[in-house]
Amino acid sequence: MRPLLLLMLPLVACEGEGGLAGPYGPPPVPVHDVLEEGHLHARGHETPYLCLSLDGRRREACPEAPPPLAFRSCDSSGCHGTFTYDTPDDLRALDGDEAPSCWTCHDREWSRRKE
Repeated sequence: MRPLLLLMLPLVACEGEGGLAGPYGPPPVPVHDVLEEGHLHARGHETPYLCLSLDGRRREACPEAPPPLAFRSCDSSGCHGTFTYDTPDDLRALDGDEAPSCWTCHDREWSRRKE
């Protein structure tokens, strides 16, 4: 029984009072409808430093000017980072802004992976 409790601890620690979204409710745009490990994520969360193309078909390098909210990268200012579309790539991070840091529940999986 004890090993089972230890395995469940990370899920409880990240869940928070807000249920599946944790203590942070995701915004309406972009839609956060991918349930993974008990939390809602936006589509494209596997490649958080890429933007959604304006035709909505693929992930690509972000433009020099901020696209509409639904097409921004996860590390955008106001989301999970402070990327302002003129930030140098080596300073991009998922340290949180209006949304929580991705490191709240994840290891530093994307810390150096900018593609």
